[in-house]
Amino acid sequence: MEAQLGRKLSPKVNPYIFGVGIVVIFMGLILGAQLFGFWSASGRLTPSGAPVQLTGSDPADIKGWMKLEDISASYKIPLADILTAFKLPAETPGSMELKDLEGQGENFSVTTLRNWVAQKLGKSLPVATPGSSPGDTVKSRNANKTPGA
Repeated sequence: MEAQLGRKLSPKVNPYIFGVGIVVIFMGLILGAQLFGFWSASGRLTPSGAPVQLTGSDPADIKGWMKLEDISASYKIPLADILTAFKLPAETPGSMELKDLEGQGENFSVTTLRNWVAQKLGKSLPVATPGSSPGDTVKSRNANKTPGA
């Protein structure tokens, strides 16, 4: 005699309710982690929760939420030099965030400012090669040049 497989008893859940439930749980985890201080995506805090401080040693630390006066003070570059280099209006306040200046003046962006500051300090910024991910080894600008070229 053939053994009959009994029907397993499992609750039937509407697929739409199941999908909404998954999204609610997912968002609840994120919001809960933010509420208790375990999740921060602003880039303004270190992993320990302390505010990010510019040291003036690495131009790669420059972020869009930073102010012109922060960059000027940390890297010891006069604000007037920054405004002149990017042809920004002379009346631009130092309290203006870099992200708010994007597209103004001559080719101003956070990336071009980082490169300009690195050049002023005589440093080279690491550049990711095409096809690499942020976790891969980063090569400098001169690493791809062939000798004698």
